[in-house]
Amino acid sequence: MISDLVEFQKTISKELYTIKDRVKNLIGDAHWGEEGRYKESVLKML
Repeated sequence: MISDLVEFQKTISKELYTIKDRVKNLIGDAHWGEEGRYKESVLKML
């Protein structure tokens, strides 16, 4: 069971690391508010 939790945390970490800069890479520094909203929506989906 504990190893399953560790693996779960590892996959969540990989997913968040992968998508953290997705909007920033698309729009650059043009609109930080939108980047923040995107990151908040990602966290809400967890």
